[in-house]
Amino acid sequence: MRTIVHVSDLHFGRTKPLLEKALKAIIERRSPDLVIVSGDITQRATALQFHSAHKFFSSLPYPMLVVPGNHDVPLYSVWRRFFLPYTLYKRYISEELDPQYEDAEMLVVGVNTVRIFKIMEGRVSGKQIARVKALFAVALPGKIKILVSHHPFNIPVGHRKRPLAHARHFWKSQINTGIDIILSGHLHDTLGVYSDRAYKLSTPGPLLIQAGTAISTRNRKEANSINIITLSTSHIALDRYEYVQHKQTFTIKKTEFFVRQGKSWIRDIDRSRRTSRPCHGTGCEILSRRCELCDWQSELHIS
Repeated sequence: MRTIVHVSDLHFGRTKPLLEKALKAIIERRSPDLVIVSGDITQRATALQFHSAHKFFSSLPYPMLVVPGNHDVPLYSVWRRFFLPYTLYKRYISEELDPQYEDAEMLVVGVNTVRIFKIMEGRVSGKQIARVKALFAVALPGKIKILVSHHPFNIPVGHRKRPLAHARHFWKSQINTGIDIILSGHLHDTLGVYSDRAYKLSTPGPLLIQAGTAISTRNRKEANSINIITLSTSHIALDRYEYVQHKQTFTIKKTEFFVRQGKSWIRDIDRSRRTSRPCHGTGCEILSRRCELCDWQSELHIS
C-alpha cells in the first residue's frame, strides 16, 4: 500500500502563510510515500517566488515529483520566456522537466505539458507520448502506473476548458499501457460537481484525478484543496481535503473509494461517502486494520 499527497497550483507569490502552515501540517500528519506537485508552483516565475517554493519543498522530508505549469515560465521577460524559460525552475526546483519516480509498488511518470505558444491549453508531443508508453510497457506486473501533468488530458462534457493539444493522439496510443491514474491541475477545480463524468471511466481506462489550488489566493468556485490518495493494486481511496478558515487547517470534505475491475477503476458507491466518518484512516478502510491516524484526526470526524 502507498500514500500519495497530490497538490497543485500553489502559486508562490500569491499564497497565505496560514495556508502554507496548514499544508505542511497535514502532509506531515499523513506522512506520505510521495508528494506530487502538478504544476503552477509560482505566480510569475520570479527568483523570489521560486526561492519561496524551494524553501517550502525542502522542509518536507518526503520524496517529491514535480512538473512545471504555465505560470512557471516568465511572463513579462520576453527574452527569458522564449529562450530561457526554465532557467529559474531548474535552479530552484528540479533539472528534470519530465521526471519519474519508482519504488517497489508504483511507477510515476511526469510530463511537461507547458508550451510557449499554447501557454493556457498546453500540449503533449509525440516524443513524450512514446516515452510514456515505453516506460509503462516495461513496468513489472502489479506495479501501479501513475501519470502526472499540469494540463488535463481529459475534461468532462460541459466544462468551459478543453483538454491539452494532442490529447486524442495520446489516448489512442496508451490503450494497452495499463495506466491506472492520471493526476493533473491547472483548472483550480476538482471537478467534483461532474461526478463520474470527470473520471472518464471507460473500459479499459485510467482514473482521472484533478486537484484544486492548494495554498493560493486565486480561488475560483472552490476552497483551497488537496488530494491524499491511498492505493494498492486492487483498491484506491481518495480523500479530498479542503481548507477550513476558522479552524486554520485542512479537513476531509469527501472520501471516494474505487476498486479495480479488469483494466479499469470503478467507483465503490457503497463505501464512497462524505465526512462524518467513524474512522479517518483510509489505510484501515482498505486493509481492514486500525490506522494510526484515528486518534489525532478524531476532532475532524464531525462535519
